[in-house]
Amino acid sequence: MPVYRGSTSLDAPSYVGVGPVTADGVPLVGWWWRVLAAILDGLLLGIVAIAYVPLIPNLMSGFQAYMQDAMNAATSGSGVLPLITDPQYHLQSALLTMSLIEMAVACVYVALTLSLGGATLGQMACGLRVVPVDVGKAPRRLPAYPVLMRIIFYTLLPTALSLASETTIAYAGMLATVGMLYTILNVLWAAWDPKRQCIHDKIARTQMVRPAG
Repeated sequence: MPVYRGSTSLDAPSYVGVGPVTADGVPLVGWWWRVLAAILDGLLLGIVAIAYVPLIPNLMSGFQAYMQDAMNAATSGSGVLPLITDPQYHLQSALLTMSLIEMAVACVYVALTLSLGGATLGQMACGLRVVPVDVGKAPRRLPAYPVLMRIIFYTLLPTALSLASETTIAYAGMLATVGMLYTILNVLWAAWDPKRQCIHDKIARTQMVRPAG
């Protein structure tokens, strides 16, 4: 595993007016750049989902049946719409399967892009990079440990907790709520953190930078 040695504050280049920088002088990313990169990644993963969603048993047919029954109930003047969790639509297991596949695809996507290029494709499109904390000039390939920690605490853990609502395990609703609150707090943390780190950045000891040029 490579050893990264950042510059000290004495020999770090000065970036006038760019805001906080790493210890070796590379500008840290603002919160809105993170949001834009996440949106781009979400769109990309949504495009990938087009390939596997039709292959999930009962998903498309169940949605079609549900929508037809919902429209019939609405046009007939009935005030009661069918429940999407009704067993006749077979959607509960189909939605759980889709969520598990989405989680697996997202984990593989993040692992490959961070390991090989130090950024997801959405981050690359915005000119961003993920680096070890305070080492903005580190090589592009992110080491295995921070990649794994970012996957666990940014992609895997919150998604797994949110999936609890689609299962019958004990305290499923509580777990889903915890997952939602963690996701919100994790995403917002970088907005006020002096090192502009999210919670998963702190655990993985990473920062996101936007190198000049």
